[in-house]
Amino acid sequence: VVFRGYRSRKKGIVESADPFLWGDEPALIKFLYPDVQVVIHPDRFTATRTIMNTFSPDIIIYDDVFQYLRIKTHLPLLVTEFKNPFFNNSLFPLGTLRDIKEQCREARAVVFTYTPDPPPIPLLNNYKKIIEEKYGIKQSFFLSHTSKILKIEDWVNKEWQKALSAFPPDIEELVVCCGIANPHRFFVEVAGLSPPVCRLTPLFHRDHTTYTSRKISQLVKRIIGKGSRTALCITEKDAIKMMNFDALREITVYVVVSRFATMKDDNPFPSLVITAINNKL
Repeated sequence: VVFRGYRSRKKGIVESADPFLWGDEPALIKFLYPDVQVVIHPDRFTATRTIMNTFSPDIIIYDDVFQYLRIKTHLPLLVTEFKNPFFNNSLFPLGTLRDIKEQCREARAVVFTYTPDPPPIPLLNNYKKIIEEKYGIKQSFFLSHTSKILKIEDWVNKEWQKALSAFPPDIEELVVCCGIANPHRFFVEVAGLSPPVCRLTPLFHRDHTTYTSRKISQLVKRIIGKGSRTALCITEKDAIKMMNFDALREITVYVVVSRFATMKDDNPFPSLVITAINNKL
């Protein structure tokens, strides 16, 4: 997996799941999938040569490479949110797009994330029609979103069997702390997993925020002061940066584990990926 390395202190082959050296997202991938090789370099072409000379891999996954013309991928995928698809969006600063919509023609397929399950079939069919007729992309796929909850010590030990489908009913308040690009969506996600009488207190930081000992100590004191039925709730992206702070052992910390999955009737998506891989092997 190749990253540009935003806010990383080191470049090259990621040797550990240390977010302070490699950045939060590369470190998280290395932590969750230790057998996957992760490489950081601002020049993706150089990163690719490093990978080929070192590992001779079967598959290389690039993050955000559509605007990088020196790399020609075999399976370019455009990922967009179901509730805010790129064709209804606008270029920054009027919207969140960083490139013109016509650039999507470079994609082999469009992948819609956060698709409701069950999906609204008329809207789903309309999206497929727009993608094919307006942009010439014949394949579109829809991924649903699922969330589970783990205590941070279980997340660190990867004891996925201990995951909960909702927060315990005796929690009176959750401090929802995160440093991600879209904290409001995470807040809504947590609300859907919380007991009806539970208070939610947002504590949002900028994306890729750095957690220091002082910041963690202040956070722990704040939660302890609220009482024993108050817990901290964080994302995996925050957990990878918090998990080694001993101060967190004084409070209850939950990590929300979010994953995407193909819809029940959308089996062609994994088939598309497998076919692309087999054609190159």
